[in-house]
Amino acid sequence: MKPHLLCACLFLTCLLGPGGRLSAQRYFKVLDKPLKSYAKKIARFPNGDVLLADAPLEVLTPGKNIGIFLMRLDPCGNAVWANKYELGQYYLDLSDVKITAAGEIFLYGSAYANSQELIFLAKLGEDGAVKRFRLFNPLFVDHFTFSIDLDEDRILAYGLLLHWNVPKRGFVAIFNRDLNFQWGKSFSPFESTGTAIITRDGGFLCRSGPHLVQLDAQGQLQWATTLADTGGVYPVVGPLDAGDGFLFGAYHAGRAFFYKVSPAGQLLWKSATFPATKHAPVLARQPDGNVLAAWNSPGPNGENEPCLLLLSPDGDILLQHKLMIGRPIDTGPLSLSADGNTVRLAGSAEPYITQPDTIGDFLLQFSLDSLTGDCFQWEPLNTFEPNNLPLVFTPLDTVLSDAQMQDVTVGSFAVNPLDALFPDICTAPTESLVRFDTLLPCTDDWVVSLPGPEVTWDDGATDNPRLLRQAGVYRATSKSCSAPVTYEYVLRKQACSCAVYLPNVFSPNEDGVNDRLEISSQCPLQRLRLRVYDRWGNRVFESDSPDAAWDGRFQGKPALPGVYVAAIDYQVLDNSGTLQEGARTQAVTLLR
Repeated sequence: MKPHLLCACLFLTCLLGPGGRLSAQRYFKVLDKPLKSYAKKIARFPNGDVLLADAPLEVLTPGKNIGIFLMRLDPCGNAVWANKYELGQYYLDLSDVKITAAGEIFLYGSAYANSQELIFLAKLGEDGAVKRFRLFNPLFVDHFTFSIDLDEDRILAYGLLLHWNVPKRGFVAIFNRDLNFQWGKSFSPFESTGTAIITRDGGFLCRSGPHLVQLDAQGQLQWATTLADTGGVYPVVGPLDAGDGFLFGAYHAGRAFFYKVSPAGQLLWKSATFPATKHAPVLARQPDGNVLAAWNSPGPNGENEPCLLLLSPDGDILLQHKLMIGRPIDTGPLSLSADGNTVRLAGSAEPYITQPDTIGDFLLQFSLDSLTGDCFQWEPLNTFEPNNLPLVFTPLDTVLSDAQMQDVTVGSFAVNPLDALFPDICTAPTESLVRFDTLLPCTDDWVVSLPGPEVTWDDGATDNPRLLRQAGVYRATSKSCSAPVTYEYVLRKQACSCAVYLPNVFSPNEDGVNDRLEISSQCPLQRLRLRVYDRWGNRVFESDSPDAAWDGRFQGKPALPGVYVAAIDYQVLDNSGTLQEGARTQAVTLLR
């Protein structure tokens, strides 16, 4: 068997970054209904797919019974699946979404029906199917959900409690991965915005407005501070685990800045300031310790223009860019996901504000190696100013108490598929086909090497080079979004003779040698019918399986030695891919 070699050494240079490294696929999608909301969320699957989660704009209107939308996108931004999730009479407000290393999706938010206000937790499979759903009542009149965080066996749910007769309280509720409530704590004072994370020591760091509260793994208070009022500085984002401390962002009089505090709550540094709207920046830590941040800057005509900056571990702003496209853009809250050099940024339109011909809802994917696309670019900015704002942290007199979550019996989400197709406004994909065709002798094989790591076999095979034995058409596709290439390898073989062998003697004495009457061929059997008759014409065996074999028994007992007649009808597949049929009848001697 002689292998023939083919190495198609073609490289898609549009995919490769410096040194031949694979760069992010670039696209810019304008999102319309159903994914038109006021607070999109982005999460990343382990394989690089993206989950775009949506709390519809209508949820801001009391009494609207609207579900939530989830859509899984492949690396080119195409929908793998898209679903709407509804809960009967409840209208839903999605607050946060997380995806585990195993691809499980966790959702967290509020559910409202009439005067009843609850929180929900849901666990979904990577295909969007609901695996677990729970509703809980925090036992307060009003409540709002903020964020969740996960570790190996716990879920942290964080939010706000309101009561007619007492001040605002925050709650930390701990659940296991099956969404069963474990324990909870409430504390005050508390503000109406914030985020909480699980820290590296297993504890919890909670921000609400200017307040910071650190709890240990059992929910006991470690320390609490508040940022003193020094002229309108107000924290709007964080905490983000930054390795040697925690990163936050604050807003003051039309400008924003970042600051870092130590694990003990002491100020380490503050960055320069830059123009910003009141929408909170979004942060993503990079593998090298830098932090990527996206925010909105006021435009010349009052619009919100998305911007990007890179922040060093010491608070230095390494770069600053503004998004430029061929159409006016005016967006509200942003959501950010960064996986090394691959960055995904989602924008949500301002609630109830519509500007004609402007882009508000969008999803952008690009690479930090290349900040220019076919219809967008990140234009360098330099709007930094020294930060002279004083940041003073003072001890916070925190009241901590136990909190309960009452399980509410209800059904689960109703899941309805959505039609979600959002073309790239930059360029339409241009597909091309590269075809290789060969004719080989029936006993020869073909060794094929794919052009590069960006090309994968359509049938899921992972071998490269790959040995092709059977005649047929084999396809592989590049991962390019704007210019996908299909490589087609057509293997044809000369027809081979497919002899079928049926022995004329066998000895079913269980010595491991020639114990069964079975058919063999150098070509794969596709269909076989075997019938065996004794000398009086009685049928002693029959099978229609390609693996048919007679073990020399009849009605459960050893058949008598002697001469039998075997009849076969068969169909085999030769190396050219042609089916060959035949039939045979011959005498067979059974020996004991």
